Amino acid sequence: MFVSESMSTDLITIGPKEKLSVAWQAMTENNIRHIPVVDDDDNLIGIVSDRDMRDAMPSKLLPEDEYNASYGKLMKHRVEEIMTPDPRQFRYIIPCRIPL
Repeated sequence: MFVSESMSTDLITIGPKEKLSVAWQAMTENNIRHIPVVDDDDNLIGIVSDRDMRDAMPSKLLPEDEYNASYGKLMKHRVEEIMTPDPRQFRYIIPCRIPL
């Protein structure tokens, strides 16, 4: 079996300058955990994950008003600030050795 036989091809992508609120909305609305970050020429330059988003979020131990203020500020930041840059890329013809 090749990776191309099980990979997704209709991807949701995001630009590095997009706000984190846009990334979070795309993740929650589409029930996905990772979004490829692409430049203006659709070249892969990073990936942002739900874990990246959670790591950037304020602590839920904060008082509610402080949490809400911090959360609001966070969502105005850009994807490029928390994305993992230069993710590994593989050719789609590589054999898949992990059972799916």
